[in-house]
Amino acid sequence: MEQIYLDHNATTPVDSRVLEAMRPYFSDQFGNSASLHGPGQRARVAVDDARRLLGNLLNCQSSELIFTSGGTEADNLALMGVARAFNFKGHLVVSGIEHRATLETVGLLEEMGLRSTIVPPREDGVVDVDEIVRAFEDDTILVSLMLANNETGTLQPVAEVGGEAQKRGIIVHCDAVQALGKIPFELRELNADLVVFSAHKMHGPKGVGLLYSRFGTRMAGLISGGRQEYGKRGGTTNVPGVVGLAEAVRLVFEQHNGFPDKLRSWTDRFVTGLSEALPGVALNGHPTHRLPGTVNVAFEGVQSSLLVQMLDMSGVYASPGSACQSGAAEPSHVLLAMGLGEERARSSVRFSFGRLNREEQVDPAIAAVADCVQRFRQTVGSGGREINGRLDRTASYAG
Repeated sequence: MEQIYLDHNATTPVDSRVLEAMRPYFSDQFGNSASLHGPGQRARVAVDDARRLLGNLLNCQSSELIFTSGGTEADNLALMGVARAFNFKGHLVVSGIEHRATLETVGLLEEMGLRSTIVPPREDGVVDVDEIVRAFEDDTILVSLMLANNETGTLQPVAEVGGEAQKRGIIVHCDAVQALGKIPFELRELNADLVVFSAHKMHGPKGVGLLYSRFGTRMAGLISGGRQEYGKRGGTTNVPGVVGLAEAVRLVFEQHNGFPDKLRSWTDRFVTGLSEALPGVALNGHPTHRLPGTVNVAFEGVQSSLLVQMLDMSGVYASPGSACQSGAAEPSHVLLAMGLGEERARSSVRFSFGRLNREEQVDPAIAAVADCVQRFRQTVGSGGREINGRLDRTASYAG
């Protein structure tokens, strides 16, 4: 039975070239980059070279880049760091579809005295620029809007929001973890002051992330205990991880040609095929304004967590939503924020295509999903119910 991995938004395998770039820094070149002796300085050169390469690729100053343990820490550093710089006073504006790393941090900041406004998206998953702007107050210090949602893949108007925020002196935080390597964008053109990336979403190693902090942005450090990362993030530098991150981003820019178009073709075919094979199928999120490899599909009368287990036994790997939430009993906060209702949220599965896939896997994946859904409906006997009062068909959503 062929294994078909459709969970690239959760994680990706380390590219062999990334592994080779990292390998010396696990063994022969093992020095601590903060040490003054030869082994330490060789490690320091590797870190400096990686930071310089990333600055060139992302078109920013290398001194604006801070290495972290991943996207979650980078989001925490951005939000907590700004709040600390403003003495935990002021107002935050945050979209309702942000990753839990952002939303739960905002919850903690509220306990520390800040206020926040959570702006829900439209039903298509896109956050309206005017709604964000209307939420700004005189003491708003930060607005947070991700570039591409990790569950639906829907793209967000970060540049427009950023432009409006910067006119008012409001700091802009953008989680771009799912975007890099999947859609082209210019970092400077996002109009964002703090932008987050994660290596393992683009065939780099787990345990290393990156925070772009535009020069002059008010942000205090979060982890004390050392002067690493310009005093913003103490702790021994993960030299192999940093080297792997830089190599993964280099490969992203080297291999970008044409691949997103292939992904979009495959996912459009996947959604259309499911619609033709099954009744009661609905696409969650914007039909076209989304990441090329991501589709989030609701299957009426199906419980997503159980369907994912059935798919696993059939050799197809997908997720009920965010990998961080897939073990939880709660329905997706993203789909609920979109107003899709709890029943539809509990019946939705995310499929995310990527470099592990081939065109000839699309039809077998459609067949496997259709078979599992049909067997689930026959077993549970609830295939006649509608989603949100209607039977949605995704053929018209194929884009």
